[in-house]
Amino acid sequence: MRLSGDNTDKLPVISLTPLIDVVFILLIFFMLASSFLDWRELRIQGQEHKTSTASVVPPKKETIRLALLRNDTIKLGTETISRNDLEQFIKTQTSALPAIKVLISVDDGVKMQNTLNFLQDLKAFGLVDLTLIEQSKS
Repeated sequence: MRLSGDNTDKLPVISLTPLIDVVFILLIFFMLASSFLDWRELRIQGQEHKTSTASVVPPKKETIRLALLRNDTIKLGTETISRNDLEQFIKTQTSALPAIKVLISVDDGVKMQNTLNFLQDLKAFGLVDLTLIEQSKS
């Protein structure tokens, strides 16, 4: 028994636009909520400018000057050394002296990532008192 004469079997129309909007919003949400980088903290002490005349004398430390050069070589004083030689030198120095202050100058053409890797290597060698200094114009 037929109740309606113009009732044809039509399928409901599903619009894809709202589905695409939802997927796009979820994509943006997960992109903002997730981090693909490994964030680590690296404390760096800069040069201090002496403005007060208070005489607080810290304990004397052995000072080492290192220079990171453009071609990824390391200069210790006047001689150029490799990273392995630097590690060996630091191990012998830290066994003899408990407190070592390291002054680090970086050449103009050195990339920031190479500098941070160098600082992390020094921290891994057991050095904690690292100071970045301006490169001397000699």
